[in-house]
Amino acid sequence: MKLSPRLGASALVLLLVAAVLAVAVLLWREPPQNPDEVKGVRATFEGCRGALAHGQAEAALRYFPRSLDDYYARINSEEAGSAPGDTPQVDALVRASLDHCVPNRPLSGAPLADVLQRVLDRGLIDPRAIEALTIDQVVVNGGQAKADLAWEGRPLPVRLAFVKEGAEWKIDLLALLPAAELAMQVDRLMERQSAEQQIRRLVNPLPVL
Repeated sequence: MKLSPRLGASALVLLLVAAVLAVAVLLWREPPQNPDEVKGVRATFEGCRGALAHGQAEAALRYFPRSLDDYYARINSEEAGSAPGDTPQVDALVRASLDHCVPNRPLSGAPLADVLQRVLDRGLIDPRAIEALTIDQVVVNGGQAKADLAWEGRPLPVRLAFVKEGAEWKIDLLALLPAAELAMQVDRLMERQSAEQQIRRLVNPLPVL
């Protein structure tokens, strides 16, 4: 069978791309792992898990980086809507959730620890489900790390990111936002909804804290 010049060129490009990917896979090597750093990542995860399972919001938040506080402050600010970040739909969903769940918070915003404590006090996070979470395949690369998340030994489709602040490892929750932004886009397409309709659908079932 004779291919047209255009199809032949496309096939050649695909073969070249496949070859490059194959070489990259063969040459890629996991960075050397420092057992102490891996242990530090695990200790951070287990410390946060234990604090959440025992209903201790302030203690749990010590295992997250300062960037989470900065993000929360930005979402709570009056200028949040006028200066969207890299994940505008996720930001809008978080702000709408706060407006719905904590309607009488001060203009400066209820402290993140207070909001999380209300969630824990209401039993909206099952301690047994938290305790069933584990991490595996920790890979440290400089000041960053990633680990596979599992629940009751079953792998979850989530790679949890960690970042080092000083000498301590922190759970980089904000690293999940780009994937959440993409998931919201896909959800809108499937549900054939506008961004406003989607946010109302997701927020309305949430309880008032």
